[in-house]
Amino acid sequence: MKRLLAIVITLVWVLTACSGNKTADTPTPTAAPSQEVQATEAAPQTVAPETGLQTLTPGKLTIATGQPAWEPWVLNDDPESGEGFEAAVAYAVAGKLGFAKEDVVWVRTSFEAAIQPGLKDFDFNLQQYSITDERKQVVDFSSAYYKEPRVVITRQDGDYASATSIAELKSALFG
Repeated sequence: MKRLLAIVITLVWVLTACSGNKTADTPTPTAAPSQEVQATEAAPQTVAPETGLQTLTPGKLTIATGQPAWEPWVLNDDPESGEGFEAAVAYAVAGKLGFAKEDVVWVRTSFEAAIQPGLKDFDFNLQQYSITDERKQVVDFSSAYYKEPRVVITRQDGDYASATSIAELKSALFG
């Protein structure tokens, strides 16, 4: 539990120190955001006297998430409810940092807006990102808190039963 808490606290600062150039092959989101936050200009950060933390708005913790926010990470696309893994983690982190639930402000952002360099209008972003070497070039990620296993299931006596790489599956038919 202490390890998870340390990872979660590290997660608080996800994407706050983005640097580098946006690449042309940055993935696009699967659903168009309805209330996309533009990551262009943001208010200068100020230190909140209540917490001693530097946040966009004194006494508030602004957390960005996707639009939509997917289950089971956020239930019913409603991060304010605190239901779902990431929504609950966000409020737990906020509490550890000294913020009450009513002091958490949620904003929505697209994948591209969250990872592009420049000023942000959130203190941290909490949503589903696959951490890749290419993305690490332009984004400061926390430690991964969830790793989705990926497997290929085949017959034990099948042609691809001994495959150990994607390259060995290039001629396989999937279905």
